Amino acid sequence: SARLHSRLRKCPGHTSASLGIGSALGRQRPELIIEKGRPSVKRAAGRAGRSVGRGVLSACLVGLALRLAFVAGLPTEPFSDFAAYFENAKQFARAGNMHGLPAMHPPGYPLVLVPFLAMTPSAAWLVVAKVVKCLLGAWTVFLGARLARRLWGGRVAILAAWFLALYPRLLVQPSLIASENLFTPLLFVFVALLADAFREENAVPRAAASGAAVGALALTRALTYYIPLVWVAASLAGGRKPRRVARDLLVLLVVQHAILLPWALRNREDLGRFTFLTTSSGMALFNGNNDNATGGWYPWMADLVRLRPEVAGQPATVVDEVARQEAIRWIRAHPRRAFGL
Repeated sequence: SARLHSRLRKCPGHTSASLGIGSALGRQRPELIIEKGRPSVKRAAGRAGRSVGRGVLSACLVGLALRLAFVAGLPTEPFSDFAAYFENAKQFARAGNMHGLPAMHPPGYPLVLVPFLAMTPSAAWLVVAKVVKCLLGAWTVFLGARLARRLWGGRVAILAAWFLALYPRLLVQPSLIASENLFTPLLFVFVALLADAFREENAVPRAAASGAAVGALALTRALTYYIPLVWVAASLAGGRKPRRVARDLLVLLVVQHAILLPWALRNREDLGRFTFLTTSSGMALFNGNNDNATGGWYPWMADLVRLRPEVAGQPATVVDEVARQEAIRWIRAHPRRAFGL
């Protein structure tokens, strides 16, 4: 307050009386001080906030319009993993439950599509799915801008919004039935919670919210099942006491697994395996860890059958387990090459 008083005294045309400042300056909040002929700091801050909001909203609307234009002008049909996600969504929409769904992919992304498919005729389902992805793209722009404003301020928030709105890969992404359309905004939610992981106030509710975000992420991409390790590292790096981090981690894990539990129970009932993830993790491990692995995806099934002929024609759960066994055996025998891959 004293420094503010000193600076204001040097301003031409301003006096303590005209500013409403006297001996009570120390008791007044700076945002309530009215300068002669000028708006208050509070009013200026409000205008700046509205300006940022308008900039972000404009980016969201432009991003949505461009994504819809790409969807309309770039007709695509789902294939490979994209087709599998879409088929799962259609099967769920018809049956009204998850029973019978394969577990090669997590169910989160199809689950988001199901309510929209259920409200529309089946002939329009592909178009509806793409429109939903455009809306998810606009949500991504908003969440990215909100995170940028939280970390770096309003100007960076506007820049981030326009970057996300116009980034070419994100523009064409809604044309694909890809889980990245849901994964990206959920990741922004988690990172926003992660940015406050070092704070003590409201730590337990924030840990619960982080658990919900991690659960949703794991239902979308199984790899993020282990992302709580990042949350622990951020909390400890922020100087929090290990005992409190352990308490909050327990809350996070309980919420995370409560969200994943229905999927795990469904897997046990339908597939005979209680798993929070998918029946393709062992296959993915083998794809990247065998004599013919390249570091990318390739048609690996023939190599697995060559090693274990009995796996041919077996259910996905059996193939997954055998693939995991062979991958682990190969990693142990070739640790250096496995590290390179």
